[in-house]
Amino acid sequence: MIPFYCTQCGTKQKDGAAYCHACGVPSEYSSHTRWYAYHYEVAANTPARPKHLPFSCILAYIPTLFWLPLATNPQDKTHRICANQGLLLTITSVIFGLGLVLGGTYLHQAGIVDFTTIEQFYTDWTYTNWVERLPTAWVYMAVMPFALFAPINSICGFFNGMASEIPYRIPLIGRIRLIKEESHDTKA
Repeated sequence: MIPFYCTQCGTKQKDGAAYCHACGVPSEYSSHTRWYAYHYEVAANTPARPKHLPFSCILAYIPTLFWLPLATNPQDKTHRICANQGLLLTITSVIFGLGLVLGGTYLHQAGIVDFTTIEQFYTDWTYTNWVERLPTAWVYMAVMPFALFAPINSICGFFNGMASEIPYRIPLIGRIRLIKEESHDTKA
């Protein structure tokens, strides 16, 4: 219920009152008319907002497609936020990929993890060799969440963009600004 105040003295009125109980001035609208007039005025003065992000912003969450929002509308703040998040996902996916390749090569050369026998690791698990396989299992468990960070956040950003007008912020690193949200035009 929307509160109604007297236009003459400002006293709060009871819903549906025909006259002000303080000064006796007749009220202009009944409660239903006031409610519809208020909501009609709010709806008329509210600009139409998109129900979801533009498609180029949604595609920015797929690694390497971060440039699409900048190509379509480089001056818009939402496009720049989505491009920044896509660039962060691209960088993290490259870093994690390099980390897996270089780290895996180092661990294989050091004899800590034998990546050539991953299939055997899963198929030949017995009660006699489980102790020597624990370090490899621990490495898998430690690396997997980081290796899945970029793809999972890409999927979350993509589907969040389909249903929301607010850009998806990546957890942990999403506040880093590589692309500024506001562009400053040089005016002569």
